[in-house]
Amino acid sequence: MRRIALGAINSSQEVVFVGWFRRGPLTPEEIAERDAKARRRRERAEKKVKDAEARERWNRLRESRLEKAAGISNVELVCHQDTWRFVVAKSSVRDRWRTPSDDCVSDEGNDMLRVRLSGPQLVLVLFSMAEAAGYGGSFGTAPFVGDRVIARRVYDLAAFVVDSIDPDAPAGKPVPPIVVDDRVADSPER
Repeated sequence: MRRIALGAINSSQEVVFVGWFRRGPLTPEEIAERDAKARRRRERAEKKVKDAEARERWNRLRESRLEKAAGISNVELVCHQDTWRFVVAKSSVRDRWRTPSDDCVSDEGNDMLRVRLSGPQLVLVLFSMAEAAGYGGSFGTAPFVGDRVIARRVYDLAAFVVDSIDPDAPAGKPVPPIVVDDRVADSPER
């Protein structure tokens, strides 16, 4: 196969090198290289489509969850006081966040708190935790991996409770609490 230099004339009327122009049939190695490049381009394009579809599914699920959470009159979040401070710190960057009043926060002992959240507060907690955790295609706004892990844990537990709610259930049915506590139960006496 012959390779011929391909040139073009630029705006200054100078001939500049553009690339190589191939004449003749491709060698088996060139065919394999061309096919491999085409396969990689096709795989990247397919991955891009799958990623876009996954982001779209996530956005629909998140939107549905937020709508369901907005309809909750109140829900209790049971967590360690450090976890609560983390939730407040991440959620309070939102203009609409209102920290629950003292009468909505009760001490459960062992540094655990029971916090009564309204539906709008739960929406902001879900939104802030998803954002900090990096759900929905972003890398997360929390620069420290520990913060992303905490945000992911709180979001997943809150999302589980919200997903378990039946909007068609009779009024007055209690919403299960969101419990962030994975302590091992006391072991029986031996």
